[in-house]
Amino acid sequence: MTRSTPRPRKPRPRADRPPSTTIKRAFGIISVLLVVQAALAFLMVYPSYKPTPHGVPVGYVGNRATEARLSKSTGSAFSIRPYRSERAARDAIEQRTVYGALIVRDGHEHLLVASGASPAVAQLLTETVAAPLPRPTAAVTDIAPLSTNDPHGATINALVLPLVSISLLAAIALGALRLRRWGLLGGLAAFSLLGGVGVMAVVGVGLGALPGPFFALAGVMALTILAITASTAGLQQLLGKAGVPLAALIFLFIGSPASANGTAPQMLPDFWRQIGQFLPLGASGSSIRNISYFHANALTSPLLVLSAFILAGAAGLMLADIRKRNHQSATAAESATPHPAIAQPATAA
Repeated sequence: MTRSTPRPRKPRPRADRPPSTTIKRAFGIISVLLVVQAALAFLMVYPSYKPTPHGVPVGYVGNRATEARLSKSTGSAFSIRPYRSERAARDAIEQRTVYGALIVRDGHEHLLVASGASPAVAQLLTETVAAPLPRPTAAVTDIAPLSTNDPHGATINALVLPLVSISLLAAIALGALRLRRWGLLGGLAAFSLLGGVGVMAVVGVGLGALPGPFFALAGVMALTILAITASTAGLQQLLGKAGVPLAALIFLFIGSPASANGTAPQMLPDFWRQIGQFLPLGASGSSIRNISYFHANALTSPLLVLSAFILAGAAGLMLADIRKRNHQSATAAESATPHPAIAQPATAA
């Protein structure tokens, strides 16, 4: 037997140093990511890092002279709205028309606040509104106190990250299955319904951090999830890879700080103050707060916002489906049309 001579191993080529073009590309990527990171940090921090009141509506019951002095001293920070009686002022607070009310009658000063509407504003009213009076307000009544399991009112704002992040992932995952339009919407609706019930079971029942009717709060959370998932899916189908980053920008990096779920819309800078309640997180926070602490008052506007985003997402999916069908029809028609050279029979010489 002859032994086969083993073939000599070829030496592995040494990795060359990256060319200058690769270094330039890496530098460009790093530069872009640093700019994006700084921009997103600004979007998340700026609206809430220095909350300042802008026309916070406050009720007032009392004589005109004290009302004028109060309006002058508070300036544009508060919008003083007169009421005829304490009962009318209380109703205005419960209807979410004002955040609190100062009652000045017969030498008695009484400040009404609602920490359930905004603990930050309730504290601000306690410290500021009574200051211009001849003597400080002695009595402060919180007519809508926070839950004892959520004494600082942090629950609603803490829900932002899990609601948005998982909703974005759900839209991406279900969209990758290439379901038909109604199948995708059905999957998103099922996920949203179960998600709303699950989140409320943990936060409301398990932790007791949100008082109020279980199914009403779970329904709002389900609508919030569906508003985000449907809109994200619509953007993804219409814009392709750019759809999900755009949805993250709108719902998380703009919508979260603009929601004012940790303070109040009137405490934000101009741009965020104007748009916050017209985005899902702001509408969701207002709905949850109104159900939990204000007997489900003032729900029409936020529920319309959530519904509008759901319809917009469904419309986006419909438009993407129509565009896809038109493209397929055009491709099929083009392939069915015979080439001129083939369609014309050769004539005999």
